[in-house]
Amino acid sequence: MRLDIKVRRTSQVRRTCFTDDFDRPDSSDLGPNWVEEAGDWDIVDGQLHTQANGEHGVGATESLSNTRYVVETRFRATGNLNQWYNAIALGFGGTEEGIDSTGYSVAYIPAWGKLKLTREYTFLDHASVTLVPGQWYQLKVVRDGDTGLIQVYLDEGQGYPETPTLEAVDSAYPDLRRLGWAMLGSGYDLYVDWIVAQ
Repeated sequence: MRLDIKVRRTSQVRRTCFTDDFDRPDSSDLGPNWVEEAGDWDIVDGQLHTQANGEHGVGATESLSNTRYVVETRFRATGNLNQWYNAIALGFGGTEEGIDSTGYSVAYIPAWGKLKLTREYTFLDHASVTLVPGQWYQLKVVRDGDTGLIQVYLDEGQGYPETPTLEAVDSAYPDLRRLGWAMLGSGYDLYVDWIVAQ
């Protein structure tokens, strides 16, 4: 008698460890998931919002220990984005609260036409990018803290590219820890439609 044993390959299922779609009434109260670290943030039309006027920062209240994770978010900036000191950044891997916290960031610098990946003030990678004011963009960060690999994908409206927009290997902060947004400058508004970490 012959016994056939079929082994079914299962794909790794990622579980959501943090999510916010900001789908709640307009308010200066951001809800329990967030803490304002600099500037004024609010909820407007179901989106996280701030108006640039110096340094602004907002961070997740929860610190997460995941070392393999994917962070995705959808955002747009409106107004006069291209002034010299303007910058928008998604932060992750942070160990402290505050605008100058440790960790990584994916930052867009309009005056340079650059999207850059940094660890604190160390550049890890950069790419030439021009974001159009008012247009929605999606950003995805894929992190393997065990190997140090960080891959960043920018969807400019046609889906994520096959190859990463930014890529680096760095092992300084393997855990996801705290997520956050920061912005610098004046003359524009930032809107975040949603953010999810798996």
